[in-house]
Amino acid sequence: MSYIKEFWLATAAAAPVIALAAVAALPDTSAVVDVASKRLREAERNRLPDPGHGLDRLGYLADIADVFPTIDRWGALLLWGTTIANLLVQAGLLAVSLSALAYEQNVIPVWASIVMAVGGILLLAWTITSGAGFRRRFARMQTEETGLRDGNS
Repeated sequence: MSYIKEFWLATAAAAPVIALAAVAALPDTSAVVDVASKRLREAERNRLPDPGHGLDRLGYLADIADVFPTIDRWGALLLWGTTIANLLVQAGLLAVSLSALAYEQNVIPVWASIVMAVGGILLLAWTITSGAGFRRRFARMQTEETGLRDGNS
């Protein structure tokens, strides 16, 4: 594909906007990691020694429940990591776009820059919706724990 100045102007303008949105999402994703880490520490602190149960139903369910805080923590770290990755990809897109404008030639294939910009928007949407899902679930779990602690079931 031949060099199109307007295309590189558009990607140079889009990359900082997407990166700024990723930066704005970072405190939220960091808070999700903090809550998930806290829940994992509490679960490890409250974990009872293994009573030596086999594959009986209650023992199996207890083992599964022990895994959830770990899965939450890894999911939260994935959420935070993809936000950082998105920020880095957008910084790279900005650098490539400015280089293309400076040299007046395509420095990477046009399709790659389209993937970087559109992928960044989709990743940002996933980050925001996943973060909201984590927050809702943590709030629901907190409400359930408070109800159980207060004697309400």
